[in-house]
Amino acid sequence: MVIDFATMKQEKFEHFKGGKGALAAKIFSDGKNKLLWATLEPGSTVGVHTHKMNSEIIYIVDGVATIKYDAGPDEVLHPGEVHYCPQDHTHSVCNEGTKTLTFFAVVPEHHQ
Repeated sequence: MVIDFATMKQEKFEHFKGGKGALAAKIFSDGKNKLLWATLEPGSTVGVHTHKMNSEIIYIVDGVATIKYDAGPDEVLHPGEVHYCPQDHTHSVCNEGTKTLTFFAVVPEHHQ
């Protein structure tokens, strides 16, 4: 199956998960998994949230992401690096840089 983000409509989510600014994303979902091609402008964030029934894998395409993961120190990710947030863990994504942050995320749903 090919998922072509270039042909998908982009949606804008103000204060996504309680964050600052807006998340712009192209989203594919089959009900079991979500795939996102997303951007955050400088100063924007995805708010702190816990993955109760899923996990998340974030691959940085462009820009620099600051990840706040559980109670640990901030993680700074550059293009080509990946952040993984397992089920029952908490994180947020911040663009503290000066250029647009672009990332690809996979959110698989878990069944208990």
